[in-house]
Amino acid sequence: GEGYLTLLRRPDVALYTAVTVFTSALVMAAMALFVVQAINLGLGEGGVGVFFAVISIGTAIGGTLAGAGSYLGPRAILIAAGAVVVEALGLVLFGLAGGLGLAIVGLILFGLTADLEEIAMITYFQNRLPEHLYGRFFSLFLIAAGAGGLIGPIAGPLLAETWSVGIALPLLALPALALTVVFALREGGIQATMPVPSSSTPEPEVVGFGLFGVPSQSDLLPDAMPGGRALAPRLHRLI
Repeated sequence: GEGYLTLLRRPDVALYTAVTVFTSALVMAAMALFVVQAINLGLGEGGVGVFFAVISIGTAIGGTLAGAGSYLGPRAILIAAGAVVVEALGLVLFGLAGGLGLAIVGLILFGLTADLEEIAMITYFQNRLPEHLYGRFFSLFLIAAGAGGLIGPIAGPLLAETWSVGIALPLLALPALALTVVFALREGGIQATMPVPSSSTPEPEVVGFGLFGVPSQSDLLPDAMPGGRALAPRLHRLI
């Protein structure tokens, strides 16, 4: 009985799922408008390749730096929230850019922070959720990203056709930014008052010794069997 509904009853998972939907929608809307913006900037349709190359440079650098971080406590939530804000503002800057320089700056900001948000939150939930639920969480994350990928390419061109790229991307960024602020304030504040779980299992303490200083059968944890898997570490420590 522990599936997606069980996960969505957790406020932290539900809020992050909503953030993922709207962030993904913004990203995919921007990519759907790459051709339009390339033509607006005088690059022609081939300018799309320039945009993707710039993003690739940013993600290569950002992903490398993000992999060196530690994301166990409320710090992970604040890092991820900050990454979403920079990511969204980068795409807004790309949409508002009247020249190639600003467009490239916006895409670099997006590329640098896109992986940071995902790495921080996936690592955070990996250490917060029970092991048997984490696979379902990752599946839920992919579903949320897919839902955003369905909304963005439809909503982005429709909004751009009605107004412009410079209006469409800021409009799509608003719900992502609002949900991210709520997520950071609520969950970051709650987790700041809670202890960070340890990723390692503490070794039980030996409370008595048997013949020749070897732990007795009652002391061999967790299986309490002589010669079991707990015996070798105990002997090593005793020596």
